[in-house]
Amino acid sequence: VKAEVSLLLNGKSSSNGDVFKRVDCEGAPNKLRRNVCYIVAAVLVRPCSDGQDHEILMMQEAKASCRGRWYLPAGRMEENETLVDGVKREVLEETGIEFEPNALLSAEFQSLNWIRFTFTGSPTGGELKTEEKADKESLQSRWIPWKQLTSREWQHHLRSTDIMPLIRQTLEWYNEDADKKVEVLPNYLPLTHCFVRAILVEKSVTGSQSRFRVFAGHRSCPSIPLFCAERISSLNSACVQALQRFGYKGSVQIVGACSVEHAGQPSPTQPDCDGVCFTILLRPDDAIPSYRKPVDSDADCWLSIEDKPTCQLIERLMLPKGSISLVCH
Repeated sequence: VKAEVSLLLNGKSSSNGDVFKRVDCEGAPNKLRRNVCYIVAAVLVRPCSDGQDHEILMMQEAKASCRGRWYLPAGRMEENETLVDGVKREVLEETGIEFEPNALLSAEFQSLNWIRFTFTGSPTGGELKTEEKADKESLQSRWIPWKQLTSREWQHHLRSTDIMPLIRQTLEWYNEDADKKVEVLPNYLPLTHCFVRAILVEKSVTGSQSRFRVFAGHRSCPSIPLFCAERISSLNSACVQALQRFGYKGSVQIVGACSVEHAGQPSPTQPDCDGVCFTILLRPDDAIPSYRKPVDSDADCWLSIEDKPTCQLIERLMLPKGSISLVCH
């Protein structure tokens, strides 16, 4: 179990994909355009020529409902594509720019059936779409300075201001030290439903030394809590139920996601593959007045994390930009 925890904390996929087959999932499998909608978006940033600001890659909408408005390159996932392939396609179609994603920065939830994944990365080729190349995807694209985007005048030119927190988060991410920020991409793993894997980390400090332990369910059969969230409306409820099913009764707080697993491409052995799994880092919510630390049961299993690299990794994941941001609307 410790080896699996280390893999997941490092943004990797579980070494044992068969564990998902042992989780009860009663409803229909996730299927794009039927019962789930995944949106992929990209925030591409480059320094302005004067070095005083940053420019953001934006596109001008062609859809009748918001024609002429500006927005980030974003759109719905298509069938039989990975999250990374989907965001690369959207950016190329809407801006003319080829890019290589290097980090999944956030996942936003209207429910567990509507999720927007936001990436960042580096341009690798292509040319900005001009008005002469306008099509049904977009009218044109431009690099627009951040200061200009935040001006009162430009707010009226945007399709929606919901992209402003995404851009601000990305700029903060670029300005953060490399050893203090997340830089992981989704792992390829065919899944049928939406799953939540809960890594609950408890921290204690003795003098100048931090100690960590991870909740691993029942002592008789230690494992990381894994839960099929097919009929759960919110991410927080899914995390709480995952832990409760494995015996934990305390309140928890979501820190972020350390890994995301998804495939989107069917295989002979896995025809349904639009599912996704979020490995979520949590901590006891001792900030709320009513919190009482649960008394350890003899049946509970807590794994002490003792090796220095994993302890340092947990410390980094707990930082503001250390894990994939999870936003519930």
